[in-house]
Amino acid sequence: MKNTIVLYKIFGGVGTKALQAYLSDTKNILSIPGYPLIYLFSNYEFWKKKYKNLTHKNLVNLILKQHKSLVDSSKIKGFNGLTSLGKKQNKCLKINERSFKKNLIKNLKDKKKINEYDLINAIHLSYFKTQNKNIKNKFVLFHVHEFEFFAKYYKKYSKKVILLICIREPIENFWRRIYAHSNLEKVRFDCTDQFYLENHAYINNLKNFTTLDLNWMDEDFKKRKKIIFKYDNFKKNLTNSLKKLSKKIGVKFEKKMVIPTANGELWNSDKIYQGSKSLNQDKVNSKKFFFHEKFVLGFLFNSFYKKFKYNHLIKSESLVNYLIFFILIFLPTKFGIKRLLILINPITFIKYTNCILKECFNKKNLKNYYFNSMYKHKWAYRNKFLIKKNIFRKNLYFNHSNILNKISYFMSKIIIYFFALIEVGVLLYLLRIYILIKSFFGLRKIFKKLNFSLI
Repeated sequence: MKNTIVLYKIFGGVGTKALQAYLSDTKNILSIPGYPLIYLFSNYEFWKKKYKNLTHKNLVNLILKQHKSLVDSSKIKGFNGLTSLGKKQNKCLKINERSFKKNLIKNLKDKKKINEYDLINAIHLSYFKTQNKNIKNKFVLFHVHEFEFFAKYYKKYSKKVILLICIREPIENFWRRIYAHSNLEKVRFDCTDQFYLENHAYINNLKNFTTLDLNWMDEDFKKRKKIIFKYDNFKKNLTNSLKKLSKKIGVKFEKKMVIPTANGELWNSDKIYQGSKSLNQDKVNSKKFFFHEKFVLGFLFNSFYKKFKYNHLIKSESLVNYLIFFILIFLPTKFGIKRLLILINPITFIKYTNCILKECFNKKNLKNYYFNSMYKHKWAYRNKFLIKKNIFRKNLYFNHSNILNKISYFMSKIIIYFFALIEVGVLLYLLRIYILIKSFFGLRKIFKKLNFSLI
């Protein structure tokens, strides 16, 4: 193995899955498609605490149970396009599970204490060995996806990796992320929880901006080789962007790179996203902001635009503009007003109550929140305590026939509805202001420190 390329994003929805599909299956770069290991770090931390004597065999069994899509993408399905491969979009990925398990145990056997870097390396080596792929003098692309997982678990063990960081114009992409999360929630969450999460759609996007921690931009980070990849340029000129990126990485550009694949199969993305073909949707999305929101977000990202050579929405950072920014952040958003009006509408309450009754009397309307790691570790949902810590829902899910569980669940959901009124009207409003102020000062410091090679 020549070196590892760690691929992740700054902010959300910046095309890391697409970029991985273009770079994979080439002569010089190998990769495990998608990001089936995205929550492995968090799970491994939990397993080490739960199981005092975690043998190699037990660890491998846990990985294959909790990250089954690693060997079969039709299991624990994600939204990564790995179940709609090929021209007919009806293929998924499979490797020999028995061989993979054997290879992984073999690659771990000499490790008494397994750190996260060793574990990730062993999984990649085992995956490619199972496919009979030669990794000598090749780069391995590890799609960690979230910067926080690299910084918290992986960085301290990996000194020679190349950081491939994807970015995208955040305001243009704002509503595309909300669209994708809304579609994800329709699949993964109960009807009542979808309703509750919709109130948080705007704030979740803002929270995404604060996931960059200044402490991660330390001296170690600054010394590493970093390639910043602008997805906006990628959409405009695919071939030229891939040629430049190949040169920066140190591999030869191949013509087949322009066709996105996963283990040799045509990759088609996922239907939950507004793809690059729907660029006219950006004009529609822009109307979902008030004018003052565009100013606030534009001024917030001014340091980002300057650093990465975007057209500035706000040219001047005068004292007047600073003053305007800190006044305008107190004005409500168009989204917030719309959600509040929906909540106070009696018809909404009737529809919500109908959803509660369906969940109470038909278990099929309750999703399993207690296995998939996404519910526990995804940044957008791990702090949603009214969902994550709802003991009444858990009791109902595991004992659905109990009448007391139905009653307590029904009452808890009614209380949540009226709490949501306060939350949208007051709490999320105040949280938005806090996030904007924190992001304003934090982003400036971060992008001032960031040195990079830009594609």
